[in-house]
Amino acid sequence: MKVGEVVIGGERPLICVPVVAEDEKSLIEQAHKNAAVNPDLIEWRADFYRGIRDARLLRNALSILEEIAGKIPVIFTLRAKAEGGAQEIPLEERLTLILEAVASNVPDVIDIELSSGAEAVKEVVNKAGEKGMATILSYHNFESTPSADAIYEKMNMAQKLGGSIAKVAVMPQEPGDVLRLFEASLRARRELDIPLIALAMGKLGVISRVGGFLFGSDVTFAVGGLASAPGQIPIDKLRRAMEALF
Repeated sequence: MKVGEVVIGGERPLICVPVVAEDEKSLIEQAHKNAAVNPDLIEWRADFYRGIRDARLLRNALSILEEIAGKIPVIFTLRAKAEGGAQEIPLEERLTLILEAVASNVPDVIDIELSSGAEAVKEVVNKAGEKGMATILSYHNFESTPSADAIYEKMNMAQKLGGSIAKVAVMPQEPGDVLRLFEASLRARRELDIPLIALAMGKLGVISRVGGFLFGSDVTFAVGGLASAPGQIPIDKLRRAMEALF
């Protein structure tokens, strides 16, 4: 699948770096720093932005990102609090803001959690599709790691709901949890038709960020400026480690 000039699900894994700015000044600083390390993708974690609930400020921030990112594709993510978001925003309002981002024509990819419900997810998928945007349908568990079958079903549901990319991020409590993630992503790679993002968080999960592509994951996340999830490592270290494996 092609997003801008980047192929997701191609021959090589991609690296995405997050922007987790709280205000316009730090947004500009982080975006410049992230663009300078030349990642494949930039994710704007809009839930960290203090003015995100103001549609005018949202559009202004997106315009800034568009200018700084240039040809680097931008993922728009307004993460739900229950799945690691930085602030509590009711689903109805969050959906309105996500659709505002779609209407801006700036993001290349829109992320929405499967837990938002089929109706909300399908609306975002359809609206984004009309604009030529891809969608990531995601699931995050910061407490534990479900069974391999349950992880696979999350990925399968993302495809059934029309998502362009399936994402699962889990928190391992012991090494076997990481193996279950790999088992599920390998199965999904064989049986599903959409690109995958499969990550284990925290110290135990670092191996999934470095070598997850060996088990079917197409995108990993690294630190360009500030981390957006536990276990992310600096992009220069990640690149060296991935080159040794790839």
